[in-house]
Amino acid sequence: PANVWGPVFAITAGDGRRLTPPRSPGWLVLREGAPVLLAEEHGRALTTLAAWQPGDLPGAIDALGSLLRRPPSGRPGRRLEVATWDGAPVERTDMVKPLKAVGLR
Repeated sequence: PANVWGPVFAITAGDGRRLTPPRSPGWLVLREGAPVLLAEEHGRALTTLAAWQPGDLPGAIDALGSLLRRPPSGRPGRRLEVATWDGAPVERTDMVKPLKAVGLR
């Protein structure tokens, strides 16, 4: 599938690495038009981007949780299972509790 974000946004990870926009299903979470979180592989891999600020966490989690609140026909799947946060297993990060709180696995 085509990726419309590639020519629009320079996607840079929080550590400064330039990221290639994925061609697999995923989402880009924005704050005031700035990309702050990249969700790849149906949400399994979450990567904070250069514009990420600690205050973005509640909004980013709510944005991902909103996918689960859609009517069944509009959901990307029955669940979102997060495996990694910034390349580390999510269980080893402090993100596991907030993610689980909105229904993500």
